[in-house]
Amino acid sequence: MKPSRRQFLVAGAGAGVTILTGCIAEAPEDNGDENDGTPEDLPGPVTDYTVVSVTREYAGDWWREPDDGPGIAVVLTDPDEVRAVVETDEEVEQFIDETDFAADAVYYLEGVGPNACYSRLDVEELVVIVNGDYTLQATVRARDVSDDDEDCPQVHSFPSVLLRVESEVTIDDATFRMVDGWENEDSVSPMDIGTFAQE
Repeated sequence: MKPSRRQFLVAGAGAGVTILTGCIAEAPEDNGDENDGTPEDLPGPVTDYTVVSVTREYAGDWWREPDDGPGIAVVLTDPDEVRAVVETDEEVEQFIDETDFAADAVYYLEGVGPNACYSRLDVEELVVIVNGDYTLQATVRARDVSDDDEDCPQVHSFPSVLLRVESEVTIDDATFRMVDGWENEDSVSPMDIGTFAQE
């Protein structure tokens, strides 16, 4: 797998994400599914991941409100899909150029916060588990980047990022634990761009 520079361009602070090497988990305990059984030791960790802060491209037909849930995830499979979802700039184009869309898993992630100071989206605790397929799991959290005495404009914010995950295995699916600025959380599975366009 090609090497890539680690880019940590999440708005407000660059320490919101952590590289996890060797992060691969065993299958969950038996719950009756046919794929359950003895957990496997997996050879393929997350080898690297890249997070770039982005702005959603609002020329599309999609829109969401704060009460629609703590966040959304969209799986992106080629450069055109990336450009359709986010506004492009130098960082986004570099992200696209460094992405092997045939091998890497790429997602658009969007959170929500109660005011404009929730301008950062952290991606943490990345792990790949196996239970028939290889599934990426991660926590995605909206962060307040303001100082204690800072006045924050009282308007809902929707911080968003592009996430690229490189792994020694092919990631088949993903589940994101999304936590919003009110500390509400939910498990979110990524939708494809066609479904996203209908939201």
